[in-house]
This record gives sequence, C-alpha cells and structure tokens, in this order.
Amino acid sequence: MSRLRSFQIAAAVGASYVIAVGASGQCEPSAIFGPVANYGTGASPHRLQVGDVNGDGFVDIVVSNRPADSVSVLLGNGDGTFADDVTYAGGDTIYGMALADLNGDNRLDIVTANSISDDVSVLLGNGDGTFAAQVRYAAGNGPHSVAVGDVNNDHKADIVVANRFSSDVSVFIGVGNGTFQPQVRYATATAPEFVDIGQANADGHFDIATSSASSGVVSVLLNNMDGTFAPHVDYAAGSFAYDLRFADVDADSVQDLVVAVGATGLGVLLGNGDGTYAPMVTYPTPSNGPFGLALADLDGDGDLDATTAKTNGSVAFVHLNDGTGGFEVVGSAAVGFEPNDVELADFNGDGRPDLVASLNVSAQISVLLNVCEGSGGGCNDADLAMPFGTLDFFDVLEFLQLFSEQDPAADLTGDGAFDFFDALEFLGLMSDGC
Repeated sequence: MSRLRSFQIAAAVGASYVIAVGASGQCEPSAIFGPVANYGTGASPHRLQVGDVNGDGFVDIVVSNRPADSVSVLLGNGDGTFADDVTYAGGDTIYGMALADLNGDNRLDIVTANSISDDVSVLLGNGDGTFAAQVRYAAGNGPHSVAVGDVNNDHKADIVVANRFSSDVSVFIGVGNGTFQPQVRYATATAPEFVDIGQANADGHFDIATSSASSGVVSVLLNNMDGTFAPHVDYAAGSFAYDLRFADVDADSVQDLVVAVGATGLGVLLGNGDGTYAPMVTYPTPSNGPFGLALADLDGDGDLDATTAKTNGSVAFVHLNDGTGGFEVVGSAAVGFEPNDVELADFNGDGRPDLVASLNVSAQISVLLNVCEGSGGGCNDADLAMPFGTLDFFDVLEFLQLFSEQDPAADLTGDGAFDFFDALEFLGLMSDGC
C-alpha cells in the first residue's frame, strides 16, 4: 500500500496528515529542503491541505483564500511541480479548511469554515480534480477551523468546527451521502481558533482538542463513545496558542498534543493514555511567531519532527525530535514573506516529505522539495492508521474496519480475496515492525 493511499485512509476519517518515514539514515538539517518554487493562488492564502483530488496517484494542494472567499486547487504533476490554480467559491472569509471523503465515494471533498457568514461550506469532489458548488450549513459564531472524522463510529464522516466568537465547537453528524445533520454545539475555553480530532484515550473513538490564542489554553473534549462529548478540560498553553495536532511524538503508542505557540515556540503535552495530558513543555524558537504546524520524520531517524510557519517573518522553522517528544530548532527554510500555514507531503514520489507554505501577502504558495537522502523509505503495509511510523492498536482497529468493508488496502496478499491469509499477513507485518 502506498503512502498516498495511507493518506487517503486518514483523510477519510479526518486525521491530520502526518508523514513518518523509516530510519534509513539521517541528514544535516541545513540540507533538508531545496530551493523555493512559487505558485499563484487567490488573495491572502491561509490554510493548506494536501491529497490526491483527481485520482492520478499524485499529491495535489488545496488552499483557502481568506478575503477572496474561495479555495484554490493546484493539481500535482507528480514531479514536484503543479498546474495553475483553479478556484471555487466558498463562504464569507474562509479561515479553516479540511480535505476528506465526506460521502464515501473514495473521492476527496472540501469543507471550509467561513468566519463572517457563520457557516461551513461543503464542496463535493467529482473525482477528476473539480468540485461541485458549495452547500452551506449554519455553524456557531466565527467559525475559524475545521476537522473531519467519524466521531460516532458509524463509518460516515462527521465535521467538527471551532467557533471563535461563541467559544464552542459545532459537531455535524454525517448522513453518509455528503450531507449533514444540523449542528450540536459543545462549550470550550474562550475563543477557540484551531481544532483537531484524535484519540486522547484508548476507547477507539475520536476526541476533540481546540487551542485558543487569546485565553492561552488547550481544551480537550472526550467522546462519550456515541458522538457526543463530555465537558472540556483545559490545559495551560501560553500566549497565542495556535495550530495544534494529535500525534504520538514519544513513540509510546499514545497520542500527544503538539501546539504552535506564537509567543514562545513549539509546545508539547504528552498524553497519559487515559484522556489526560501532562503539563505543556515548550521548546523555544529563535524568535516568536509560530502559527502553522506540520509533522513528519524530516531526518529519517524514525521520530516525528515538526515544521512551523513564522507568520511575522519569512521562514519555516525545522524542529527535530530527540525521540522522547523533546524538540530543538536546528534550522529554518526561507519560504517567503508572512507564511500562514505549512504542510508536508511527498510531491514528487521519492518517499521524502516535501514542504509547502502559504504566503499571506504575495498571494502565492511556496513549494520546497526535500533533498535529504536520509529521509526516504517508509513503514510496511500494516501501517494503516495515524500516527504513521508506528505499528500499534490503532493499526489493528483500522485493519479490522478496512477488512470488514473489503477495502483494497486490507487485501495484503493482493489476490483480490479478503480471507484468513490477509489476516496472517497483517500479523506478520505487525511482528516485523517498522
């Protein structure tokens, strides 16, 4: 199974895109990314998503254009270059965006969080890189970011939105055909801006985490195992807590929380495995300003590293993981003035995570290919679930679900049948490890 297929599985359940690659040797941090290539977008590009929207096996880029009320789609050519952007109308002032299969047709769709019109827009993918006209659903006040995942375990994609001005999240339960039930709202700490979905405990259900720049906290809402959520529990995060991700950064098979903290640097809350988190530890950047966040194994040592966008500068910081969830800034990549967001994906098929950044002022994105010889490789075909790069309980759950659905990703023997031999192959791959 390809890493791109792994991404599509993750996108179908709304997981953040985290790349992890095998430890085939390390490289110098200063030599990770090559020169910048710029591509035009709409005005003030904000959030980024990556995935194969036209089914050709190449990674494409989708960008939200905040004041232009649109999204730009740039189709990948498979060699690290991209076609000119094609824009699609969204709601009023698009801040957040997610890319996922919302109707179960194995095609990636778009959902945007529209801050001024207080709603979300759903644009269903046609499978050829084009998208249908938006359908909008009322949300809370000031929707700022969005995540997609199956929160009630009915194998249908649901939507979760962070509402900045009403201090809550909206949960839209999916019908399964790309439409959604009216929102149900759950309180968070004051003014949540970013949201992610992951598993804070081991109950097999997606939980919610939000971050708030103004209140300086991360809120965690545990799933009641039916798609409803318990009251939020807050953790101190420091001033200007921005983008956040669920990810296992200390390789204990428990999902931690990683936060871009604008006032200080990169914040890490290690998970205890029971839905609670240790106090945040912050790893400083040379200057303040981290905003966007992406995770990947950048140096090929098997640990998840990070890049953050310094929104009041012109660089993306490279944070290498020491293997225990501790991070150090070891360099930076010049991406262009005022990067809002960063994402990591393999744009040219060489097995290395490349970098894309959205540039607020110049109406462009910057693409930097990974030139680190030590960052290639990957885990094996049993690595089906987030976090990639580790084989754990989440991979077992994902295999069982895919097997029950007769998804091609579960046909590990490649014979077109879904039988005992696929299960044996899965157990063997799990035993082999990454």
